[in-house]
Amino acid sequence: MKTNYQLTKNAFGVITFSLSAISLFNESLIIGLLLLLGYALILEEDKWMAKQALQGLFISLFGALSMKILSLFSLNITFQYERINLILLISVIIKIILAIFIIMGICRTAKGKDADLPFFTVMANKALGITFPKKEEEVRIIPEEDTWICSCGRENVGKFCAICGKEKEE
Repeated sequence: MKTNYQLTKNAFGVITFSLSAISLFNESLIIGLLLLLGYALILEEDKWMAKQALQGLFISLFGALSMKILSLFSLNITFQYERINLILLISVIIKIILAIFIIMGICRTAKGKDADLPFFTVMANKALGITFPKKEEEVRIIPEEDTWICSCGRENVGKFCAICGKEKEE
């Protein structure tokens, strides 16, 4: 399905998550994701496209923020006479996890589906004001004919009074 400016939604999703992948290594490209978000919201007025752009943006922001926070610390451990930078190891693991999310986003949007990435979809839905109806809680409705009033004044259900224990008179 083509948009107002002859761009398919699938292509938009792939572009968004590809740019998100590149921004994991070059944080200045986050501006490109902001531009894609603006394009989706202002020119296309398309919530699906905006949601994909927000998911890509949130992945990039999470990656950039976590790398900045990790860069504040230094933790080296010695393992079999080798010094290992634990912070570097943690940052690589975070980038691998985010890369997996990005690949999922590319694959799903290439098929025209929502990227539906854990955590990032919830954030995008909240940012766009998208809410889903909650399942109504089951309410037990007691038919009126099953209730009876005891001589003590209590309205009851069942054969015995909940207060005095007297059996229901029939």
